[in-house]
Parts: sequence; C-alpha cells; structure tokens
Amino acid sequence: MGVRSPCLLLSAYVPKGYLGCYEGKLARILDIKLKSSESNSGDECKIRCSSREYRYAGTENKVECHCGFRLKNYPMSSGCNMTCPGYEKEYCGGLMRISIYDTWQCARKPCKNNATCQDLSKDAYKCNCTDGWEGIHCNEAISTQSSVVITTTFAKSTVEIENNTSSKHDLEDTDKSSSLMTAYVLAPVGCLVVFVSMLVIVMIWK
Repeated sequence: MGVRSPCLLLSAYVPKGYLGCYEGKLARILDIKLKSSESNSGDECKIRCSSREYRYAGTENKVECHCGFRLKNYPMSSGCNMTCPGYEKEYCGGLMRISIYDTWQCARKPCKNNATCQDLSKDAYKCNCTDGWEGIHCNEAISTQSSVVITTTFAKSTVEIENNTSSKHDLEDTDKSSSLMTAYVLAPVGCLVVFVSMLVIVMIWK
C-alpha cells in the first residue's frame, strides 16, 4: 500500500507551504474533494487547488486531493505515511490523515533575517524587515556608509557656506572702509586746493 514508518518522515521530500499532518474526519478539514489522481503529490495537488482559486490543499490516502478556502480547527497528528504515487519520496497523507499545504506565498517563507511575512493576495506578499535589514526579502544589510557620506557632505557644505558668508562680509567691510577713506581724506584735500587757487588769484590781481 506504500505505507512507511513515520520515523522515515524526516528524510522525506516536503513541498513548500507544508503546514503539517492533520486528523481526517467525516467532516473534512477541507471542504472540496477533487478527482483522485494516480500521479498525486503535494505539488500537483497544490497546483490543482490554486488554479481553482483555493488557498489550501491537502493530500490523503495517496491519491486524494482536497481543497478549501479555510481550515477547520482540527488537531495536528502523525500517521501521514502513505507515499505519493507521483513521487515516492513524499508522503500523501494516510488512513484518515491528511497532509495540508498553504498555496499562498508567505507559506514558502520568502522573508529572511526574522522578518515577518504579510500575505496581500494569492500572488503578492510583503516582508516587514527587522532593524538593520532591507530589500524585498529583507536579505540586504543596511550599510551605515551612506548615512556617513550624507552627513560629511552636509557638514562640508555648511562650512563652505560659512566661509562664503565670511568672505562676503569682509568685502562689504572693505568697501565701507574705502568709502570712509574717501570721505575723510579726499574731501579736505579738495578744499585745500580750492583755497590755494583763490589765494593765488588774489595775489595776481594785486
């Protein structure tokens, strides 16, 4: 019947999105049962359910594939030890046991470095990164070099502005000094020249 010891489960192939082995009951944990398949496997069942817009998929009794939008609150169990006809290194549930899969993206654990994954839809998800990490999957370390460069550039720019401002003030002070020199030196000299000229004219007339 293709039944193996549960102790061999550790070496079995486990498709992405595997949630665990659950008890099977008359009221199924997943509501929809698809046609049995002689090539059944976890990956095949996931594809069949996902193509019908179901989120969850489950393999049971080797050849059965079940689908559903939600999981009933059934306990996890052991006993998923029947090999899949589509892939003998994988288990497709067991007798009254079902291997459950989540077909949405977060179940594949795409987010790294302790980031939390948030499903947005069947095909879209978002990784919320922890401190020190960035990127779509939070697998890129945040470098402090960028912030240092920005800080250095800003500080340099500030010094240049201060220097430019000081130079401008120096020029203004020089202009003011030149104006004062003109007022206090050149003006008296002009008056002296006029006085001498008038004195010469008076002496000539005499």
